[in-house]
Amino acid sequence: MGERLWVYLVVAVSHISPLQAVRRKRGMRSPNELGPRVVRFLFRLLLRPLFRVELSGDPGEFANERTLIVANHESFLDGVLLGGFLPVGATFVVHAQVLSKWYFRWLLKYVPHLAVDSTSPLAMKLICRLVETGTPVVIFPEGRLTITGSLMKVYDGAAFVAAKTGATVVPVRIEGAGRSYFGRLAGIYPLRLFPKIRIMIQPRRQIPMPQLPSAKLRRRRAGEIMRRILLDMLVATRPRRTFFQAFLDAKATFGSGYKLVEDIRLQEESYGSLMRMALGLGRLMSHSTRPGEIVGVMTPNAAPTLGLVLGLSATGRVPAMLNYTAGAEGLRAACAVARISNIVTSRAFLEKARLTQLVEQLPNIRVHYLEDMKARVSAADKLWIVWHQLFPGSLGSNQKPDDAAVRFLLGFHYYYLGHTNEAFAELDKAIRLQAQDPFARQLRNLAASELGLPAAEAPAGTPGAGTPSGGPPAPGLR
Repeated sequence: MGERLWVYLVVAVSHISPLQAVRRKRGMRSPNELGPRVVRFLFRLLLRPLFRVELSGDPGEFANERTLIVANHESFLDGVLLGGFLPVGATFVVHAQVLSKWYFRWLLKYVPHLAVDSTSPLAMKLICRLVETGTPVVIFPEGRLTITGSLMKVYDGAAFVAAKTGATVVPVRIEGAGRSYFGRLAGIYPLRLFPKIRIMIQPRRQIPMPQLPSAKLRRRRAGEIMRRILLDMLVATRPRRTFFQAFLDAKATFGSGYKLVEDIRLQEESYGSLMRMALGLGRLMSHSTRPGEIVGVMTPNAAPTLGLVLGLSATGRVPAMLNYTAGAEGLRAACAVARISNIVTSRAFLEKARLTQLVEQLPNIRVHYLEDMKARVSAADKLWIVWHQLFPGSLGSNQKPDDAAVRFLLGFHYYYLGHTNEAFAELDKAIRLQAQDPFARQLRNLAASELGLPAAEAPAGTPGAGTPSGGPPAPGLR
């Protein structure tokens, strides 16, 4: 109350705007002053050539009466990146504990910021008052750097500010900064000195004040909406890619020698060995199948199965995992529905699992055994494998990652594994691609209920997810 009275007095006596009065009281700089503008220019001049920073999105998203900019928090560079490359001058909300470090105090000397103490009951009022002045405000709702590469806990404060002030929320995605030495992903991702960084501006959103009986419930509900906005931002900015393309991206990130698979044989497989296996199996199966054909896969949970699925995906075939426990009648029905005429399996697996008679009961199905493929490798096949091992980018380019059936299967896979957020996003995408699918709608509503989201508040149109940050895609997809 005292600060508000002070602002009114200064406005009346000095004939200045309320925004200038608040800044004079708090000792804050305006983003449009010469000092902050020079600092933003220097940030761009330094960071653009080092990190090859790319800015995408519509700058018009910031043209609002009140703007609250929310971003994911990957590294200590995030504030510098947003301050230097956003098309608007903004004020940053920072924790008061940050100012205890001398280098942060020096860095923030010419950066417009508002230092708040999260333990103070007046902190939220100060942020609301700053947003109400009309200056764009930047907040990191996670409150701390990610240590997983994905979204951390989203606190309710930023959402409550947006709902209280009626500010327009503009999500901004920062990608790549976490893999620098300024992040905290050491041990999860290989760090690079100057990784490529992308800043992606997303469409503006609104968080209306929830109509609930208590302030605690309203704050919690607003926080859930903010988390959904950030999740939508993450999945919307992921690249559209197929299973094999995601594998190539992960291989480029971790390196060919990175060990990622170990099966019952106690033999570890790296990205490089899986690549060779996938190319070999995919090349051999391409002789007896046609592009776009659905190929049945009935093999055990071993590394060659993963190589086979990758190889079929790379050569434009659709691998379909067959459940051999369904019995002969179930397999015949599955093959008839999916129009499967070729099945890949292993003699050793069939003998040990006593499934030889099961395969013999499948009429009009051509069975390919892994044990017989090695003898069929020709010199031309070896040259093809070597060439595409050096230049794999041309493989898998004729597939459709945005397919309703693919999105439904991926959503079902995520839901089965307990990844409800990713399942909701994928099923929502499937409904957008094929609105008449009742099964995808029912499963999406079930995922929404587990997330505490009413079905009516789960509109179709959320883009799909990808790897590696969103988890591995399900085998059996395009």
